[in-house]
Amino acid sequence: MNNETDVLVWAHRQVVLIAKKFSARGDNAIYFNDFQHMEVGKGYAIPEPKSSTGGGIMTLIQRTKKEMVIDYQFAKGSILEIHHHPDFIENFEIHSGSMIDEVHNVIRSKGDRFEILPFVPHQWRCLEDSKMVIRCSRI
Repeated sequence: MNNETDVLVWAHRQVVLIAKKFSARGDNAIYFNDFQHMEVGKGYAIPEPKSSTGGGIMTLIQRTKKEMVIDYQFAKGSILEIHHHPDFIENFEIHSGSMIDEVHNVIRSKGDRFEILPFVPHQWRCLEDSKMVIRCSRI
């Protein structure tokens, strides 16, 4: 890419490709308040186990009005369907295992730390049993 126009054309093409993939599978917006019903310290099944794919357990570790910390443990093969978060930023820390973001084709493994900004679609598939902690900060 030689100039700003090339970069903008490339970025636009990437956005269109992701939007097509995203809209074809459903627009699953998950909001900060969607976690209001969860009790701190209690484990919740997510996603529900399906035939050959494994399931996972989500445990809310702490919550304030502006932030929550969630522990996720997933079995190999678990898939968190494509979704985005309109009103919070996610900061991930992978404690064990590995998973792939199938929207961006990025593999994350033990020791990785990264951030996903609001409105960015992502879908996780666990390549092996995995554990991660996510800090969600309301914007």
